[in-house]
Amino acid sequence: MDINSNSFQAQQQNDEIDLLTLLATFWQNRKTIISITLCCTIIAITIALIMTPSYQSRSVLKPINPHSLYALNNLNIYSITAESLFTDVEKELHSYRNQENFLLENEDLLGPILKEITPELKEQVVDEFLTRNFSIKYPEKESTRKQLTLELTYPKGVKGPTIINRFIQTVSEKVKKEIPETIKIQINVERNDLQDQLAILLAGYNAK
Repeated sequence: MDINSNSFQAQQQNDEIDLLTLLATFWQNRKTIISITLCCTIIAITIALIMTPSYQSRSVLKPINPHSLYALNNLNIYSITAESLFTDVEKELHSYRNQENFLLENEDLLGPILKEITPELKEQVVDEFLTRNFSIKYPEKESTRKQLTLELTYPKGVKGPTIINRFIQTVSEKVKKEIPETIKIQINVERNDLQDQLAILLAGYNAK
């Protein structure tokens, strides 16, 4: 009995010593273990990103031909250049509100990204999608060409080309609709000026 008891106690002490030794070894090499774990995590994430198929769509936007504005400018009421029209479209494209509203109003184009997303989180998901995947680029500084390129990176199931083209079309239509309103305002200003001048002339005749 004494022999067995002593043997059991000795074995228990050895197990405790081995466990303490193992913990000490882990603690001494903790930096190496953490580094290896982080490296494995990064590799796993990289592989996951590489294996996830992604696509890219881009569209180049340039100023329109100045001759197409000849008829409008020939009215001598309203004058606009191709460069100023391009600048107006450019500002609307850069507007984050326009980008966000367009995607929220065309949820079907985002496919799986908004699938099963609650209404409260849709705006946040769209914001993250735009931040990560949408960009507007310009030519090199040395280039004299005035143009911009819209780029969109998207996963499978998202209608990337449609998003780019329809967004440009939506913005362009918005700018076009503003032109008649501006012309209308200009015509009213010109008409009021003519009425004032006519009133002054009539007043002069009446005085005589």
